[in-house]
Amino acid sequence: MTRDAFDMPLEEEKACYLRGIAFFNAWEFFEAHETWEDAWNGTSGRRRDFYQGLIQMAVTLVHLQRGNRLGVQKVFAQALARWAELPDVYMGINRRDFERRMRELLCDVLNAPPGSAVRFDPSRFFAIRLEYDPFSRASDEAGDS
Repeated sequence: MTRDAFDMPLEEEKACYLRGIAFFNAWEFFEAHETWEDAWNGTSGRRRDFYQGLIQMAVTLVHLQRGNRLGVQKVFAQALARWAELPDVYMGINRRDFERRMRELLCDVLNAPPGSAVRFDPSRFFAIRLEYDPFSRASDEAGDS
């Protein structure tokens, strides 16, 4: 994994990443976003873009929980744009599958006319499952700069 001299220690980054995933999987999206911000502030290159997109995905779900349709639409679009240049599988996450599942979760909100009610449908929720441990693999597969 290519790292900048100013990047946070790898073990600290790993702890932030995994703690954020645990929060996300427990529907604690605000806490996930806060935790991933530590990793975002402590990394560089593509990993920094990855974390920013992941944070925006969590913030999208905070807006969903709060019934903020415009917030969902705006932040989700920003997250997709942030992740657009990343490989299909990055930092252990199948990005394409993650985006598809987010669209399924958000489909009512993304297609709703202005003024429509916003509801979080728990039956559409999904958990993050890593395809590999990005902190134990080498170079590009681990999520380099």
